[in-house]
Amino acid sequence: MRLEIIEKTRKYRYSKTKIAGLFHALASHFGIPADFELAVFFTGKTSIRKANRDFRRKDAPTDVLSFPLNSEKEIGAFRRGKTAESPFPMGDILLCPDFILERNVIGCERDLNAEVVFLLIHGFMHIIGYDHGEGDFAGSKMERDALRFMGSHLQEGLYNGVIKRRS
Repeated sequence: MRLEIIEKTRKYRYSKTKIAGLFHALASHFGIPADFELAVFFTGKTSIRKANRDFRRKDAPTDVLSFPLNSEKEIGAFRRGKTAESPFPMGDILLCPDFILERNVIGCERDLNAEVVFLLIHGFMHIIGYDHGEGDFAGSKMERDALRFMGSHLQEGLYNGVIKRRS
């Protein structure tokens, strides 16, 4: 796997090792061969708002955006080893830690690290073809499969330190 982490905001530190470990576990769990490339951007609210406006026509910041480079058919061919491209380009995931902290963590009794891990899982699942309707994540196959992965792969503390606020 070739993983690129792009830090557009310097407020946080990220563990490439732990993020890579998470994506290796996700790939294995969902039957994705390990020879792929993926980029993860940690960005600010202005940048993610612009991407959300340009690509989803929603003029507001959000927590995570995924940009898959392949159709479900192409992902299926990759799973079956029927592609010559190596490493196989999967796409980009954009996360906005400030938005995640403000909207998903503060006042919700959640942990920033756990929420970022969850959103990396969510973003990866979109990259490999999962989808849910607008506001329809709860109860979806995507949610059930995400929870199944988390239950079998996220041992207590395994991904602690994926993100930390800089002092």
